[in-house]
Amino acid sequence: MELNDEEFLAQFASLSSNDNEEAVEIPLDAEKERNWPTCIVARVLTHRSISHTLFSTTMRNAWAVQPDNEIEAAGSNHFIREFKCQEDMFYVLKGGWHIRGDMVVCRMARGIEDTSNPQVNEMTTWVEVHGVLPESINLDGVQLVFKKVGIPLSDIKICFYGNQKVYKQQVLVKINKSLIPKVPVNRKNKPSFWVYIVYRGVMNVCLFCGFIGHDHANCPTKMRAWRLKQEGKYNKEIPETQLGRWITDRTRVPRKNTQGTALPTSSHHSAGANSGSQNQRDADGEGSVESSSRGIEKKLRRGVDLSTVVVQQTTLEETQKDIAAVQINCKRAREAIPNSPPRSQ
Repeated sequence: MELNDEEFLAQFASLSSNDNEEAVEIPLDAEKERNWPTCIVARVLTHRSISHTLFSTTMRNAWAVQPDNEIEAAGSNHFIREFKCQEDMFYVLKGGWHIRGDMVVCRMARGIEDTSNPQVNEMTTWVEVHGVLPESINLDGVQLVFKKVGIPLSDIKICFYGNQKVYKQQVLVKINKSLIPKVPVNRKNKPSFWVYIVYRGVMNVCLFCGFIGHDHANCPTKMRAWRLKQEGKYNKEIPETQLGRWITDRTRVPRKNTQGTALPTSSHHSAGANSGSQNQRDADGEGSVESSSRGIEKKLRRGVDLSTVVVQQTTLEETQKDIAAVQINCKRAREAIPNSPPRSQ
């Protein structure tokens, strides 16, 4: 028998809504409970999608702790794992993990809220402060530098790399912000100077924007700047990089600190935009032919009055050839020294 319109609408409403369904009662022994004090939330810092299988297999082998509960997916590139003991959990929280070149950062779970929308926006890492001038600031002053970078979690350690004194501390760093590459230190009635920040164990840092998860060749910020420049909305030069490589490699820290009486006190973004590319060259180019050629050009400019004489700059290739020729002549001169006659007494 065909339903009339009123009967059809009543039946259709009952099919499209399950609000009146009788609830299923779950007994206590069937409820899943989690020991949150021994749980961590992990996040892979990448724009790529990391599968649950890849994360579970890689991290189980890397962490190598006691067998415990399964690793569960908890959102885009977020995962939750429960450990049997806190010792294993604290071992994993020390950090330094990665999957195929992408960093894995972890934090302690906060409770039931992490099951629906977990967010990992900070990481724990060892931070080094380089370039503190001798007899310039005490440990309290160095602590202020670390607080500029993040939240200190340990005591300050003093280390020596070669003849360089370095301060080291474990710091909780925000990863939803650009990493700070250097900090200006201003003192009353004394010269100011820069200190350089090194993040140990941090990988895949963009040297253009300072964020983790991509390199400067694929930086979204740089791509947007180039697009705006092509559209005529931005007319300034866009450097290849704005941060020095020392940010993750202590061997690239500039050896000579820059002193002055008026260093900027604004955010590091403005400092990086103005001097980051030069710092990059200072850190990368020491002893290289390219940096040597720049030094020669600067010396030429110092000895010539550019207001009256037009100096024709040589190309980089010609400068490199000149430097190579000088190096060959020096080598020949050194080889000829043992064969020269001894001086008369």
